Amino acid sequence: MLEWHKGPDRNDELKEWLSKKTNRYEVTSDDLEANAQSSHGCCSICLAEYDPGNKILELPCGHRFHEECFRECFKVASGPSARKCPMCRTQVGPRNEEEDVPKDPRRNAQLM
Repeated sequence: MLEWHKGPDRNDELKEWLSKKTNRYEVTSDDLEANAQSSHGCCSICLAEYDPGNKILELPCGHRFHEECFRECFKVASGPSARKCPMCRTQVGPRNEEEDVPKDPRRNAQLM
């Protein structure tokens, strides 16, 4: 199970999101054989190949990492907007609706 720093309710929200939206499993020898020719055979954070018994976390985007590597990566994430898949930058965790609204309406006009 992933352990997180104690802190605001946002960490609880993230833990709940991860438990509902991600897949966790242990690597088997069969997994290694099936993924021998793909990028799924190694962790994209630490670049180490998976070994039988490693605990893997698979995000909704399909990218897989050692649970420990993922946890370490997210320790440095400063907030919900910084929580993104290290590979494809897809948002990870519950979205904060306030982040979706630009603080300055003029900024939105510049994007068009």
